[in-house]
Parts: sequence; structure tokens; C-alpha cells
Amino acid sequence: MRQIKTLLIILFVGFLAASAHAQLCPGSHLTYFVRDAKGKLMNANSTRLSFTGSGKGTYAEWEISDHTTRYRTSGLKMPTKLGTFLKTGKMLATGGMCNFGGEASTLKLTLRGKTMELTFKYPSVRDTRSGNFAVDSLPFHEGKYEIDLSKATDAAGFEDYGGFFAATLWKKVP
Repeated sequence: MRQIKTLLIILFVGFLAASAHAQLCPGSHLTYFVRDAKGKLMNANSTRLSFTGSGKGTYAEWEISDHTTRYRTSGLKMPTKLGTFLKTGKMLATGGMCNFGGEASTLKLTLRGKTMELTFKYPSVRDTRSGNFAVDSLPFHEGKYEIDLSKATDAAGFEDYGGFFAATLWKKVP
């Protein structure tokens, strides 16, 4: 009987240690602000807009996000207009536990029959560091674009990576 109690205590302590390790990583998140063809911020839940994601793992899954998940952008330095939109608007978001691991994901947006394909190139970090990213959109134009998120815009607040990425950082790709 004593051996069973000892075994149970060891298993319980092991479970607590594993749970504590899992809590080291709050997760990495990316919030994407959608703009129409004129460059005006628009709600991602608009019936005129459809979207699909692709890539590896959880970072290929995109969802509509609102002010209830704004903790993901808390503390990021971004233009006032985006901060205001964040309080009432709908954005697109992806995220998961720990870090992005250097994988890229693609987001295809279709608006009024035109498709814009966006590739997000994530930093390659393989430990428990996490970061939050807020990415502004170009005005909606058909074509393929990519953005490199591997260089921090606000390293002081987010270790080696993360921050706000302006629309000017998007590059058109063939």
C-alpha cells in the first residue's frame, strides 16, 4: 500500500512539473488588418470577403478576431487609426502555442471576384519564446505578396521578434 501511495505522489508531482513547463509559452499570434481596394479598413466578417489559409500546423488556420482577443496586440506600437479600429472592428488572426518555428503560411483573400494571395514569412525560433504580430494590409489588389516578419519592429517589448508591421513592408512577388 505504501508503494502505491509513493507511486501516486511521484506521478502527481510529475504531472505538475509537465503542466508548469507547458505554461512557459503563452503563444504567438498574428493579427491582420484587412483593407478594401481604396485602402479603407474593413471588417473581416464582411459578406464581400472570403478567406482561406494554407501552410503547416496551426498557423495555417485563420479566424475572424475582434476586441475580445485584443490582448494579442496589447502593448504593440501601431498607428492610432488601427488601435481605434481594433476596439470595434473585425480582423483576421492566426496563432498557436509557443512560436512560429520559421514556417510560412499563406492567406488567400477574395473580394468581389478578385484574389490577393499573401505569404507571411515567420521568424525561426525553436524555444519557448512567444511574440505578437500586428500586420497592416496593402489596399486590396489582385496578385501575390509576401512580408518578412523575422525582423522585430519592437524588440524591446517582444524579445527578438514581433511588433507592428506596416503595409509598406509588403513585397509583390511573381
